[in-house]
Amino acid sequence: MTNIYLIYFILNNYTQRVINYLNLESIEEENWVKNYSSKFNNEKWLSYYVNNSQQGGGTEILIRLPKPSTEDLLNIVINSQCENEVETGCLILLNNEEISKTEFRSRLIQELEKNGDQKRQKTIIDITNLTSTINRREIIGKSLNQINEDENYFKNISERAIKIETANNRGSR
Repeated sequence: MTNIYLIYFILNNYTQRVINYLNLESIEEENWVKNYSSKFNNEKWLSYYVNNSQQGGGTEILIRLPKPSTEDLLNIVINSQCENEVETGCLILLNNEEISKTEFRSRLIQELEKNGDQKRQKTIIDITNLTSTINRREIIGKSLNQINEDENYFKNISERAIKIETANNRGSR
């Protein structure tokens, strides 16, 4: 297992392993949130669920506090050597987009276009659904022109993600 002090967040079956090294500090049952502290240092950790709009309650993640900024999340997703951290970072970006309306897609596609790691590109594109043209921005109160601009924004990102996938498929033949 990767050294716990080198990672920022954890997903799936690794969560329980790390929780064994943490003390439970508090539970917010209405939000399905648990706060932990490390048994070995002053680190604080937070357990919560992302994608909880999906049937089955979503995916539990464990994240070291303070929570990374969007820029930090993007750097982790692009550069982390831990596959679990890449996947979890993508889920956190999606969750932040849905809950807090935090933009990340434009910067992420720029980074993916510079990064030649085909496996990482595929993982990130698949998890974040960058090929989708669905407008994820609020449309209420916007003019038709503003809605069309948003639509073009997501369409442009989708086309760029498809271009990366197409290039990767050609390269793997």
